[in-house]
Amino acid sequence: MGQLNEAELVQLRDRHGKIAVVQFDGREFVFRRPTREEIAAWRRKEGTAEQSQRDDNLANETIVAIDGHVPTDTGESVRLSWLAFLRERPAIVAHPKFTAALRSLAGMFESEIELDLGKGVSIRSAALDRMRKASESGSPGAPSEEVRAPTLIGPPSVLMAQPQPSS
Repeated sequence: MGQLNEAELVQLRDRHGKIAVVQFDGREFVFRRPTREEIAAWRRKEGTAEQSQRDDNLANETIVAIDGHVPTDTGESVRLSWLAFLRERPAIVAHPKFTAALRSLAGMFESEIELDLGKGVSIRSAALDRMRKASESGSPGAPSEEVRAPTLIGPPSVLMAQPQPSS
C-alpha cells in the first residue's frame, strides 16, 4: 500500500492545520482536526445508545487520505475506501491507535505541536514548521530553540504526557 511523502503531508497540514497519521497493518490513514460542530455532535452522543458509534462517525467525517491517496474531489473516494476498510475490520476505530489519534486531534492532549503517540501514530501540525522557519530567520518573538513535544508514558490508552528533558 502507498504512503504519503513529506511534501504531501505538508500540503495536508497546510490545508487542515493539524493531521494525525496512523500506520496500521501495513496501511496508512490520515485524519484532519475535527470542527467544533463535529466535536459537539460527538459529545452529545456520550451516555446515549449511540455512544458506541461516535468514534466511528468522527473518523468517517475527518478521514482525508488513505494509503497515499489524497483526493482532488470532495473526499468521497477516500471515505468510500475508509468504509470498505471498516467492513473488513468493523471495530478498528476502538483500537488505541485510532482513539489516541482522534482524541489528540480533538484537543484532549496538552501539547500537540508534533506528538508521537507510540508506534504507528503521529500528530503533525503546521505550527511547528512555522516556528522553525521563524527561529531560523531570527524574527522577533521566535523561539530561541526548537520546541520539544512531550513523550507519552505507557500505552496510548493511558494518554499521560511528560515533557522531554532539554539536551
